Amino acid sequence: RAAYHLVMTAIRANKADTPPGGPQKGRKSSPRTGPIVEFPMRGMHLWAGAAIASLVVGMVAWLILSPGWAIGDLQQHVQVQLGRKLEVKGGAALSFSPSLAIRLDQVTLSAIEGQDDSFIAAKSIYIPMSLAQFLTREINLGSLILEEAEFAFLVDERGGISWGFPSVKTTAPLRLDIKNGAMRYFDARNGQSLSAAQINALVEIDADGEITVRGAADIGGRLARIEGHAKSLSRIHEDGSPLDITVETPEAAAS
Repeated sequence: RAAYHLVMTAIRANKADTPPGGPQKGRKSSPRTGPIVEFPMRGMHLWAGAAIASLVVGMVAWLILSPGWAIGDLQQHVQVQLGRKLEVKGGAALSFSPSLAIRLDQVTLSAIEGQDDSFIAAKSIYIPMSLAQFLTREINLGSLILEEAEFAFLVDERGGISWGFPSVKTTAPLRLDIKNGAMRYFDARNGQSLSAAQINALVEIDADGEITVRGAADIGGRLARIEGHAKSLSRIHEDGSPLDITVETPEAAAS
């Protein structure tokens, strides 16, 4: 009787471990694992579509917001109005401080033919504009900010001047905001020279070519306040057109 109960207990235990439908031949049992999570294909398609859309939007935004177009426009303006060559070696970028502007880096403006030095060499030039002007690519040269610009007023052996612009066709006033600039003057005929540094000044040029300068500069190691006015910058050298300039230091003043 005890043997009978032992056999029946073993049979019942075997039935409990056997899967429904009986044992499967040729298939090895494998350890149980956690639940398998399947991602629907629809979700993957949505993610791929979103990534492609983001890439397209980014490319369109780059094409719209890239300010490289301003270089060609500015070079054309300078060639027509000043008859000079403008080079921008550092490219163009957007600036948002203190306001929206296009920044051109490593900018040079050529001197007259035969002079090797550039008339202007600036670290950066800023062209302020509104968002509407930028989106419509309407460049406005009425106001420029020149950062660390050096002006070379040179007179060569033949009497040619680097600041002479015979083909100027200015149709609107121009305002130049010079920040931490420099100036050097040299006359190769007699060796006369003059230099100034740390120039912070506003230069205004009207449609007729009259120039007004107000600002300050370091001249010979002394900070000086400068005010000047000229009917025409080119005519000062050509026919002696008057130049009114006042230089004032804490020690003295001259005009």
